[in-house]
Amino acid sequence: MCIYTCIHVIQYIVQGTGCLVDILDTAGQEEYSAMRDQYLRTGEAFVVVFSVTDQRSFEEAEAMYEWLLRVKSGGKPHMIFCGNKIDLESQRVIPKEKGLDLAKKVGVSYIETSAKTGENVKTVFERLLKSLPQVASSCQVVILGSGGVGKSALTVQYVQGIFVEDYDPTIEDSYRKYVKIKGLNKVKKRKERSKSMPKTEARPRSGGIISSVWNFVPSLWSSLRRRSSRHGQRPQSAVVESSTKPDVKPKIKKCKKADTNVIMVSLGSLEDTVKIGTGDPIMCTKCQAVLSCMSKTEQNGDKLNWKWFDFFFFIYSLIWIKWITCYLRPLVIAASNKASNEDPKSVKTEDTGYLVYCIDISGSMNVTTELPQIQSEWRKTRDKVDYGTEYISRLDAIKQALLRQLERLKIENESRKVIFVLFSSDVVLLGDGSQTSVNVNESEFNAFDSLLSTGQKYTSDINIRPLAESYSDLETIIKGLHTRGCTALGPALAVSLGIVTGSKGSEVVLCTDGMPNVGIGSHKHGDNGSYYQKTGEYAKKHGIVVSIIAVKGEPVGLQSVSKCANASGGTVNVLNPLELMRQLRLISQNYVVATSVSVIMMLYPELHVDDPLQPQGSNRIEKEVGNALKDTDLTFRFKPKTPGKKISLAEVPFQVQINYTLKDGRKMLRVLSKSLKTTDNRTEMEKGMNVAVVGLAATQQTAELASKGSVQDARDHLQAVNRMMSRGAKSSKQREERYTFNVESRELEQELFNTDFDYDSPVSNVMSDQRSKVFNQSKTSNLTRYKGASSKAEVTQKRQVKDENVRLQYYGFQC
Repeated sequence: MCIYTCIHVIQYIVQGTGCLVDILDTAGQEEYSAMRDQYLRTGEAFVVVFSVTDQRSFEEAEAMYEWLLRVKSGGKPHMIFCGNKIDLESQRVIPKEKGLDLAKKVGVSYIETSAKTGENVKTVFERLLKSLPQVASSCQVVILGSGGVGKSALTVQYVQGIFVEDYDPTIEDSYRKYVKIKGLNKVKKRKERSKSMPKTEARPRSGGIISSVWNFVPSLWSSLRRRSSRHGQRPQSAVVESSTKPDVKPKIKKCKKADTNVIMVSLGSLEDTVKIGTGDPIMCTKCQAVLSCMSKTEQNGDKLNWKWFDFFFFIYSLIWIKWITCYLRPLVIAASNKASNEDPKSVKTEDTGYLVYCIDISGSMNVTTELPQIQSEWRKTRDKVDYGTEYISRLDAIKQALLRQLERLKIENESRKVIFVLFSSDVVLLGDGSQTSVNVNESEFNAFDSLLSTGQKYTSDINIRPLAESYSDLETIIKGLHTRGCTALGPALAVSLGIVTGSKGSEVVLCTDGMPNVGIGSHKHGDNGSYYQKTGEYAKKHGIVVSIIAVKGEPVGLQSVSKCANASGGTVNVLNPLELMRQLRLISQNYVVATSVSVIMMLYPELHVDDPLQPQGSNRIEKEVGNALKDTDLTFRFKPKTPGKKISLAEVPFQVQINYTLKDGRKMLRVLSKSLKTTDNRTEMEKGMNVAVVGLAATQQTAELASKGSVQDARDHLQAVNRMMSRGAKSSKQREERYTFNVESRELEQELFNTDFDYDSPVSNVMSDQRSKVFNQSKTSNLTRYKGASSKAEVTQKRQVKDENVRLQYYGFQC
């Protein structure tokens, strides 16, 4: 006899304290952001900020309330008005009574604050959260306000307790902070099982809707069970079918437990000024380790012997490393070619590389995109004008983005040399605008070497001016862009690489909206990505970074084209045309810090690399990075060669050797030697894990496995890490970082567990542009993305901008 048991999930409200607050600092209102769009749609609470010293910001605050009413369906938004900068009392133009009147008019709270002194900052968030009718384990809060009102300063003061006065207004970021506030209306969930009924009594008679639904339940459960078995997950269903054995449960795929054996190397620190030691390093003749402060020496008569036993003294053990983030800090530094005792702070490194914008102007760039509803509604509310349905073409969006980016570059780096290359059915070299345009001969379109030579000859024959001199000409070029023809992407890329060959640190930004269909690299020629892999390797060898921006709407074939960005260290993105402005700025902020970078990770002899895509059994890992960007973070996983045996050593050594070339041509070696404590206690290991580092490594390896076709291994790895975090992440900092990891890896997880994913076929043959973008971005993730608010203070301090022109340019723009 079958028994049907119903499980109801009941929600009830209790007075609680703990909550993970996910705060979005919107950093201005002037441009479209998919991140802001998402938070506004899903946000549960809003802080609308104005400055008590600025009448216009007060007027915009009232408009923002009306805007929220329009875009947030389902009633009145939960929000609070905040009058900031009360420490500038002498400059006040908005009396407190005026703020109170506005708040009373719309029926919300009003608090005045000072981000500088911290006055009432905590009160704002506490009052807002306590006013919510129910708060789950996490709550999304959005900070809104016009430019210059101190939104970022207010946010940072709340989450980190520090004041940043000159915060970069172009930064948009989220801060995840675990807080304890008494009196929160916490939502609790409880599963309640109803009484079981015999089949003869419970099953309704045949016929009717109820009978159809009843008969559908068992088949639905079977379908869900099959699907969950494929994904290694238990289905979340409210109805469970039991057999005569009530304890039978769907089988859950068992995965190998994850561990915290991760080493992270931050290559962005290669640009840090450090004291340079000259000459060749002292190296062990057996293992090639470099003498460091960790090395043990002993006196032997009149000689000093180096007893470097750390890397070849054999010990057998199962070890779990409690990870401590290894930022590169030089212990031994040697410079060749230019041996010098100069203080590096006195050495000025000039940016000699070019910046090439390789722009698609094919016919499809005329396609228009409707302005997103949230942005359209804001313009209507702010200006009190009904613009109707608004559209913008892809090319116009690119024009706007390029003009804004040139303005910013001119302020920050007017010595930068910018070149434009356009492609459609033909390829046109426009240079910096002062030269006569050059059309590349179509007879060369299928010859990579010939195209490279054309680009090299172009720059050898002309003089490219710095942006300070070429700005007005480049502005004229951008405004005059118009569409025509097909998409000769492959030839344009080759010529662009030729143009910048010989100038290390150069960048090529390739912007396109369609599949390559003319010349080399064309999909018509059946290219499976080998051409773009070749161009990427060429770029890597010559210190050139290629980044790709694909405009949403048309397939671009990113699974092939993106290989040039992957190999060279660049970024890959698929964007709404209105996001181009922000993305171009992000690319320029993530600049090249070193070229010709190679990293050697030396492990203890009884450890070896834990990566199915790397050679197994070796305790020496070598990785050719090529170009290192400011945000380049590498992770290495390792494991014991002989698990199950005890270790007699309390600490084990590691050494990282980084060979790289600076922009001024100096070849450098930076060495880090470090020892880490070990434990054979899994509970202790999980309790002490650095969740951000483990999350970064998990994301990078999962994406690498999936992109190489090992999709099931990728799923198992991500699932195992998630389970480990759920067991071990208990402190406030760990909770913040676990939540951040879940958010940042959400797109990757969705792609992996998509039922349309044909994991029996090579990924390169089935991957969509969106999936390719997700995998590429995950492989190149950096640690900052996975930090919670508690561990982001150092990042925040670096985001200050002293140049007043940057703020004036940014806040002066209005969409």
